[in-house]
Amino acid sequence: NNTNNNNNSDYLSAHNRSSSEYLRSGLEEEDRLAHDILLQEQQSKAKVTAELLLVRRRLWEEGNRLQNLQKEAKKLSQTLREEQQRSSDADTAKGQLSQEVESLRQQRSQLQKLQEEHQKAETDYANTNVELASQRQRAVNLEAVHDRLECEAAALRESLAAAEARTEELQ
Repeated sequence: NNTNNNNNSDYLSAHNRSSSEYLRSGLEEEDRLAHDILLQEQQSKAKVTAELLLVRRRLWEEGNRLQNLQKEAKKLSQTLREEQQRSSDADTAKGQLSQEVESLRQQRSQLQKLQEEHQKAETDYANTNVELASQRQRAVNLEAVHDRLECEAAALRESLAAAEARTEELQ
């Protein structure tokens, strides 16, 4: 019996050891599995966190790029408004210059007419001066003829008076 008990005891002891090792080994397997799962979860979280950080960085970069593009668009819009204002001012100035050009053309036409009239008046004045000089010369000549005729008339009167006086004497 004792041997039987010893055998049973050895069997139970071995069985307990096996069960204990088996339990220990099962617990170790569960610990390893739990550890692996925990490690995978941490790796997944790390990967998600890294991707989230990458997405946040890209979002921040895109936000900055958007702000820069908005600033550039604002500058371009301002430049466009300034160019439109300059264009409008240039169109206004062009209109004013066109009016001034038309006014100057009319004034030029009037000036040409006045110059033609002035040239004609100068020609008429020169012709009138020539005619006046001719008339003065004629007047001088006529005065000379008149003076000569007066002298001749006076001489004829004297001759006539002398002839009449002779005729009276002769009678």
